[in-house]
Amino acid sequence: MSSQFGCRISLISLKIIHQGITGKDRCLLKYTTTAIFLYIAILLPAIAFGSLNDESTRGQIVIRGICDDYNLDFNAFYACIGLWNSLFLVLGGLFNVSLFMKLFKRSTEEVIALFISIAFVGDAVKGTVKIFHHFYHGPTLATNATLVLQQLNELVEQVKNQTLHPNETQSISLPESLVVTTRERPVLCLLLMLGTLWLGYALYLIKRSIVSVKETRLTSLVANVLIGLSAFMLPIPLQWIPKPVLYGLFLYIAATSLDGNQMVDRMALLLKEQTSYPPTHYIRRVPQRKVHSFTVLQMIQLIILCAFGMYPLPYMKMVFPLMMILLVPVRISLLPKIIEAKYLDIMDAQHM
Repeated sequence: MSSQFGCRISLISLKIIHQGITGKDRCLLKYTTTAIFLYIAILLPAIAFGSLNDESTRGQIVIRGICDDYNLDFNAFYACIGLWNSLFLVLGGLFNVSLFMKLFKRSTEEVIALFISIAFVGDAVKGTVKIFHHFYHGPTLATNATLVLQQLNELVEQVKNQTLHPNETQSISLPESLVVTTRERPVLCLLLMLGTLWLGYALYLIKRSIVSVKETRLTSLVANVLIGLSAFMLPIPLQWIPKPVLYGLFLYIAATSLDGNQMVDRMALLLKEQTSYPPTHYIRRVPQRKVHSFTVLQMIQLIILCAFGMYPLPYMKMVFPLMMILLVPVRISLLPKIIEAKYLDIMDAQHM
């Protein structure tokens, strides 16, 4: 009896899996592909930010250095910081501190978002330049060292005696299948197979659009569980990811965050002719001089943020959160004295 019940359960499970993959809704296939996509989309930025944090702190927790400098107990100090942060979170929840977010206008958020993009680009460029200088071999002959010239002479003689011998010169050649690229060459078929199939499938699905969202909790839960399991992949194989790949991810994040940033669009208007302006709502309803004045004021705020956030002195960086909070009273109290409030509200509104 128990064996028959187990067989029925197995058959029902196989039928559910089969219907989930090949059925009408294909829910299992959709859940699996979405969870894998979310897992990769979350994992790569986490690795990139973790690598940047590890490089900035030299692999150590910041409070560890403070405990060593002042001869403090690390465990007790770490616990006190956690309790203190928990107290702030509880107070923020009791007094609804999140309501203050409505004071952050769209223009303020755009300044902060553009600063983050600039910081990403700066970190990527600095990391790439650092790797370049670490592995770059300068002009050795410029030192005019006799030892180096002697080693080069020995190397040339060795190459001359081994590879350029008259009897062996004819044997140095490339395979014909890698030189001539015609339709009959199998290597060309292999190269086409690596990309053509996926490109064709992507072009087939490119016209599809999302109509509605049925379920997002299960896929997010599975993706976050996979992120937790990825901790067992440390330090291998996650450390095999080259640093330039992570820096390229920073550049990609910075470039994608510029899309939809109205401040970037208005900065581009400074370089365009008036006849080529896009038909946006603020162009139709706000005078051109007011638009450019507001853009210049935002650029001044951005320069101040970059000065405090990227200055090498640590004390300047400590003031950076305060400067970011000061953008709120600047937008609410100072900017309406320079530009009319009705124009500010129009430029802070969504595109219509």
